[in-house]
Amino acid sequence: MQFEFYREENFKDTEIGKIPEDWDVVRIKDIAEVVSGFGFPVKYQGKSSGKYPFIKVSDMNRTEKYIDFAENYIDDEDIKALRVKIYPPNTIIFPKIGMATYLNKYRILSTWGTFDNNIGGIIPKNIHYEFLYYYFVAKVDLKKLAGQTTAPSIRKSTLESLKVPRLPLPEQKAIANILSKVDKLIQVKKEKKKILERIKKGMMQKLLTGEIRIKVSE
Repeated sequence: MQFEFYREENFKDTEIGKIPEDWDVVRIKDIAEVVSGFGFPVKYQGKSSGKYPFIKVSDMNRTEKYIDFAENYIDDEDIKALRVKIYPPNTIIFPKIGMATYLNKYRILSTWGTFDNNIGGIIPKNIHYEFLYYYFVAKVDLKKLAGQTTAPSIRKSTLESLKVPRLPLPEQKAIANILSKVDKLIQVKKEKKKILERIKKGMMQKLLTGEIRIKVSE
């Protein structure tokens, strides 16, 4: 993918702020399907492997962007008993009930799976999934959508009426591509930092206990 940057000069005022004149504003319901999670009785929990991950909010804490695993799994025979739907890869998920909504966690399913009723999802239809993910991360505050109440929650109708920009698909893909590369660089830096921190910890243990000595000569 080849692209070049340039500074836009022609904008228009819209309900979501200033955007380029050739962009449109659409509702989520026009470009995606808003879906909900399902109840997950305790008697069906505890299966550590299976065909489909059954994601809870706590599972979202173990990853930063994509998610393809969970502490609990279900198989085909469980689907009918639980009356759940299995959602496709590229579904964007987020907490929709409780204080977890205030943390603005967004994840992308990278496998077929489902999630519990504390989580909501958006299945992109006429918009690039990563572009929509990054737009949500940057511009959509779940705390505001949920409201500051003792039991915050986000209604499906609120999500469906949410307005977002629609721009040419090649530009959506280019934006997603650039931001995804930046994410990967950040992750590499984090991994390097973790390795260096482990090395430092080991060195501190050995040097500060005298297990390894330093001979100093003047």
